[in-house]
Amino acid sequence: MKIASVVIVLLICISCKQQESKEKETELKSIDSLPPVLMSTIEKFAIPFNGSIPDRNELFFCSSNTFDTSFLVHFKKLNDNIYGVLYEVLPAYHRDIEDFTDEKDQLLFFEGYSFRIDTIRWMKIIGKANELLKGKDRWKSNKSCFDCPLFFLAYDLKTTISYGQDQALFEEFAQYLKDSLLCRYINKRQPVLHK
Repeated sequence: MKIASVVIVLLICISCKQQESKEKETELKSIDSLPPVLMSTIEKFAIPFNGSIPDRNELFFCSSNTFDTSFLVHFKKLNDNIYGVLYEVLPAYHRDIEDFTDEKDQLLFFEGYSFRIDTIRWMKIIGKANELLKGKDRWKSNKSCFDCPLFFLAYDLKTTISYGQDQALFEEFAQYLKDSLLCRYINKRQPVLHK
């Protein structure tokens, strides 16, 4: 009889521990996952991404402008190589970063290219990203600014978003990426002759 009651108590303890473990795992997943507004933007470009907040090996930056070219850039460090992919939504399709052209087929028009950068350039980019992420935790939209650009940055288990607040800081980071990297690659693109 004693053995049976000890076994029952042990089974109850084990099941309680398993429940606690599942609750902690769920809690960590919700803390580690990107907010829905960021996930929906990233998912629209079909980026292979698990949904957790990027660590030190991955960086996302998005600049969504209502009347200008919007872009999302994704950097991923694999061993000693740093790869990047740029997705641009041109002004003619400026609402596509927010809405699909065709909801049924989830049609999104964008142009893009991939590239590789060296470690020195990567260190400069993450240095500027860390400046932008320092002490930032913004998730509220600026309701008074209807046409303000949307910026978001996710890196090193931190995320920040701007709907008009500190807009100059985000514009400066976007311009830095364009000037130091992206425009150089865009200029190398050869025009395509259509039939």
